[in-house]
Amino acid sequence: MKRYARIGMAVALAAGLLASAAPSADGSVIDRFKDIYNAPEKLDELQQQFAKTQEELDDARRKADEYAQQQLKLLEENETYRKQNEALLEQNQALLTRMEQLEKDQSERKRFYRKIAASVLIFAGAGLLYILSVRIWRYRAWRSNRSAGGGAE
Repeated sequence: MKRYARIGMAVALAAGLLASAAPSADGSVIDRFKDIYNAPEKLDELQQQFAKTQEELDDARRKADEYAQQQLKLLEENETYRKQNEALLEQNQALLTRMEQLEKDQSERKRFYRKIAASVLIFAGAGLLYILSVRIWRYRAWRSNRSAGGGAE
């Protein structure tokens, strides 16, 4: 009896194991067969995704190259503008120096013209004063001669 009980228990245990393991084993085997059967479709899908990714990568590289070329062009333009700016700054400095020199020359010229005008006015005033003093002296001399009786009457 013990023997039958052990055999019965072993059978029950085996049946329980087979009942619980069989559907998952069948499912996984069927899934594997389906995966193997669908492998070419999945391979085609993966190849399409790879081709698409490769195109996107090529587009990204092309855009990166275009961007790099544009950056180089902009750097060259920037360098050209910087050189032009330096040249204009030097020209501006030269023009400022020249303008200051011209203003200095003009102020010296004005000062010279003022000195000439002042000298002319002084000489004209001295000449006028001389003429006026001679006239006054002659008039006094004439009056004193007239009062002394030396005049022709």
